[in-house]
Amino acid sequence: MPGFIRVFFHTVATLGCPVQMEQTFTCTRCGREIRKEITYQSPGASVKTYTKHLIGGRSNIYHDHRQDKIVQMRATIISEEDNTKRLVFVYYPAIYLSDSREVLPTHEGTISDATVVDQYGDPELMTSFAQHYLLAYRSVMPSGRPPRSVVEIMPALHLLVIATELVIKADLVRSGKDTDNHHLLKDLYEALDDTHRQETDDRFARCEPNAMLKMVGEPILSVSDVLAVYDKSRTYLDTRYYAEPTTKFKKSTGLHRANLAKASTPYPIFLPYVVDHLIATFRFFDGAARLQRLGGQVRRGARDATENNHGDWGLVPSSLNLVVVQVAQHSWRDAQGQELPEFGRWRRSRPPSYSTEWMYGGSRLLFYRADQHTPPDSETDIDGLPCRIWSKRYLGIHSRDLYRLADVLESGAMLNTMNMD
Repeated sequence: MPGFIRVFFHTVATLGCPVQMEQTFTCTRCGREIRKEITYQSPGASVKTYTKHLIGGRSNIYHDHRQDKIVQMRATIISEEDNTKRLVFVYYPAIYLSDSREVLPTHEGTISDATVVDQYGDPELMTSFAQHYLLAYRSVMPSGRPPRSVVEIMPALHLLVIATELVIKADLVRSGKDTDNHHLLKDLYEALDDTHRQETDDRFARCEPNAMLKMVGEPILSVSDVLAVYDKSRTYLDTRYYAEPTTKFKKSTGLHRANLAKASTPYPIFLPYVVDHLIATFRFFDGAARLQRLGGQVRRGARDATENNHGDWGLVPSSLNLVVVQVAQHSWRDAQGQELPEFGRWRRSRPPSYSTEWMYGGSRLLFYRADQHTPPDSETDIDGLPCRIWSKRYLGIHSRDLYRLADVLESGAMLNTMNMD
């Protein structure tokens, strides 16, 4: 049943100083708080309400019995990521002034959106970072006038170089290539798949500065030409350590204690176009984009609302003439994580064209070419193996596996059908 309402006036300006209202709900039998609806409102922002279920009736407020008017608490601000609706949490230790209902931070906060990065990395996230750094560069870079000092362009230049490195490495990670802790942009770029590098070169050749050079018969710049400038100038280091004492140089460099006229800081004219086209190329070769070009029905956030259906994307296997067999964890591996012998025999008699168990809640997904014997979407049993068939419904799938599935389909290899005998 509805209980009392708490009001909190957050005082952190960067969070918009939101007003937080908590409507509590109590158990009708024991009177303990069981959940609360939290509403945030701040100037110029829409009102958002979230429900929080309390375990054991615990609240985020901890009373300090020495001072009745000051309450220690762990403040929480909840928001949503626009494109995924994923919740983002900002936490900070604070005190609550019961008289004014103000919340005052007492230390630095933390932010989390439940992102998990494993041994395979997250190329999509890396590219998202690159896009945000590029946007920040455009906001910070003096525009429409000459810069007034080197110092003025350094923050923007730093953001742009980071964006460049991130998006190139994102493509390498997605392709399964080891970046080996390299930072030289030209070397990283030349390690990309030939088709990816050619796509970026083609796009960059058509950008406005190059198009104008071509129009008057002058040679155009290549992506490698541009990236080499930022490697030679040690831009990544200069944007952080430009003005530090030359005693920081090792004696072996010959620059220790020297007086240096630093006149080699690049002014980016072509590099912003390079980053734009690297990001566009990354998206062009996304697994989802490649499968869509093959006729596949693939949509972000479209997975069926079915138990144990994981992934940010939804794929209709039949749109690619595929069928997918989903095998629950207990049916394919033992408690030690080893493949069960009976499943191994089943799989070897029906070798899939692609298989994955990465971040699917323990389930194994086996991909086959569909034929006239393909069973419909259902929970079924095939030769003693309990499984779920995915054909015409949206199977949840991760971006990483969309990319690898596209590799398989584009390779031209003969896809295996599923033997139903």
